[in-house]
Amino acid sequence: MRWLLLVLIGGIMAEGLLRLDPVLPSLSAGFQAFSPVDRPGVTPTEPDQLGCVEADPHGMAPTAWAWMVGRDLDAEPIKLLVAGDSVTLGAGVRPGKTWAVAIGERLSAARSRPVEIINAGVNAAGYCGVMRAVHHHLANEHFDKVVIAFFADDLEQRAVVLADGKLRADPSQIPGPVGAVLGHSFLANWIWFQALVLAVEPGSMWAPKSAVDRPGRTIPPDTRANLAAGLEGLKPVVDLWLLNPPAGMSLCADNPKPGTDCDWLSADMDIIAGALEAAGLRWIDNRRLFDGADHQSMLGVERAWFKRDGRLPVHPSSVGHAAIADAVPQDWFAL
Repeated sequence: MRWLLLVLIGGIMAEGLLRLDPVLPSLSAGFQAFSPVDRPGVTPTEPDQLGCVEADPHGMAPTAWAWMVGRDLDAEPIKLLVAGDSVTLGAGVRPGKTWAVAIGERLSAARSRPVEIINAGVNAAGYCGVMRAVHHHLANEHFDKVVIAFFADDLEQRAVVLADGKLRADPSQIPGPVGAVLGHSFLANWIWFQALVLAVEPGSMWAPKSAVDRPGRTIPPDTRANLAAGLEGLKPVVDLWLLNPPAGMSLCADNPKPGTDCDWLSADMDIIAGALEAAGLRWIDNRRLFDGADHQSMLGVERAWFKRDGRLPVHPSSVGHAAIADAVPQDWFAL
């Protein structure tokens, strides 16, 4: 009984000392946004907005870049908004070689009009960040056509990410009472975090490399429900949806093991595809687009990742971007 009392008192004191710093121990590492240079993927650091509607549509605009095609055509330009994550943004390729510009060129040729393309791609936006960006742009500007591209990992809800080379673990991504305890008790959070450090932080004697590159993940039911709500909210204003796979998906034929990038990315794409189909949207199923494709569809730097540590290449090269644009049927451009 005495030992139990001492443990209780010690726990209360430890909880109090840890609370001197208002930040949960597992969230003490600063967050570093995704950059496609030798880093694992990350996800947004705040909960998804309900229905993925932008809370402040007239605040600071999301990042975007513009491109004009068909300048020599004497007609009113068609305004095209495209949104997505780093694949849509064009990580690793020149803007003029992105799929967004390529479909703008096809639209211009089909209509004999210039096309002004606003590319609202955002690195690591996730499904909700993509749709929030569209809400923001539509609240401030008129567009004749809107295209949204989802990527294979846009539903990802990782509890563990690397931030500035250190571990950052968000207990809010863990469903149920366990996540609630870890999010409110600093002592429980600290104990959990020390175990995670031993398990996945680089340099730890317990750290298998795959645990860092492919940390634990889950897709909570409310994420699926919120995806469906977001799709329904944008249904009247989005003309076309794309579902794009990793550029290295052809490599998955030799790596179908459960728990690998190939496994969970395929599962996530199936969930997104089901939601797009259930919403009755016009969408392009590119899940098998790169099956059998040669290495020219992938960025060279990411092919090196795969050779070195088995990480699946995700960003397409200019060849891959052209394939994405070519997958859009010609009749869409005449609508």
